[in-house]
Amino acid sequence: MTKILKSNHAVVIGRAITKFGDHAWDIAVPIALTKMNPGSLAEVAAYYLATTLSVLLCAPRLSQWFNKSHRLQNVMVAIAMQAIGILTVTYFLYKAGHGKTSWELLLPIIVGGIIAKVGANLSDISLASDWVPTIFHRSTLAKVNSQIRRADMLMEVIAPVIAGFLLIMPTGFNFIAIVNIFTFIAEAILLTIVFKNESVLQRGSDEGGDDSLIKEPRRNFIKSFKLASGQYVFPLLITNACLWFTVLTPHGSLLTAYLKEAILLPESTLGIVRGLGALVGVLPTFIYEPLSKKLGIVKLAAYAITFQITCLMVSLFALAPSSINLFLGAIIISRLGLYGFTLAELEILQRTVPNKIRLEVAGIRSSINYFSNLVLYASALFLSQTSQFPILCWASVIVIFIGTLITWRRYMVPGSKEIQEMLS
Repeated sequence: MTKILKSNHAVVIGRAITKFGDHAWDIAVPIALTKMNPGSLAEVAAYYLATTLSVLLCAPRLSQWFNKSHRLQNVMVAIAMQAIGILTVTYFLYKAGHGKTSWELLLPIIVGGIIAKVGANLSDISLASDWVPTIFHRSTLAKVNSQIRRADMLMEVIAPVIAGFLLIMPTGFNFIAIVNIFTFIAEAILLTIVFKNESVLQRGSDEGGDDSLIKEPRRNFIKSFKLASGQYVFPLLITNACLWFTVLTPHGSLLTAYLKEAILLPESTLGIVRGLGALVGVLPTFIYEPLSKKLGIVKLAAYAITFQITCLMVSLFALAPSSINLFLGAIIISRLGLYGFTLAELEILQRTVPNKIRLEVAGIRSSINYFSNLVLYASALFLSQTSQFPILCWASVIVIFIGTLITWRRYMVPGSKEIQEMLS
């Protein structure tokens, strides 16, 4: 059968369409939540604390259930979860704006957010850790990963800016929700094309999960964590988790809420800040492949994370209303290091972790990332006043600095010759 669309193009386009809706949604939700209780970050922290906790608890177990013999069914379930969650959040936020008590509606809003977040996480895990490395040869993984990340970053440039201006209108939030539903439909169609084009996806794998993983999730989470900890990439997974403990990110919900409530930046400006952060983040997707060949993937990861922590230290000392431009500028430029590191970390995971356990390790990777994020939002729940935001900024820099030390201590010394040759 003639292929209607090349698989790499279909995957990239599908991801780009969905990420457009995701990034628009990510700026709309914290702004909507701050309107429930002006002057406080509590609602934002509670929402993201709950959604993060849900992924932490569900991701490893559900990624084990995502047996490779049911790949298309799995991503369709994940996409449907996202649509249901977004519709739920939209409905109850609409009611919150029409006379209902905010705290009565926060619980169903959080439930909808949980459904959407878990679905999005499962979709990301399935595509990045199963579909992509199964379809594409390892020699082309760097190129495909860069294309996907580039598409994501381009959508993060465009979507927040458009969303920022839409949110000025009374019906802007609802319009963003509708756009998200259409993006899910589009990605479902494109992934179906990929599935039909690629016989390797239809064959599944005889290296799938163990039924005992479902019967004893608590014991097997420990087993899975021990399995992941024995992988070459594990210290980078820990460093990546440190990056999730930060409020110093242009697309962070807490930073968005702080800038809106304390600095009084308008929605359109918040969208531009997010867009600039993503625009800078696009650059690593163009230079990653040649740099990884010149330096090696491991060195590139170490240099990238060092660049990021340097920029964040600058932003920390510029945290004052009078120097808000320098503060935001340093955060935006730090994205060069962030995305260079995450591209390297993902490729090392894809190339060094055996196929039969890759999804399981990816589930653990997701869990430790969200655990770090969970601790951040729990901290923000206790430090919910905007005047306490600088404390969260200092904590973010300290944690990322620890992650930088872990990377240099583990990888910038002679390692396994076999692994180093594989990654050169």
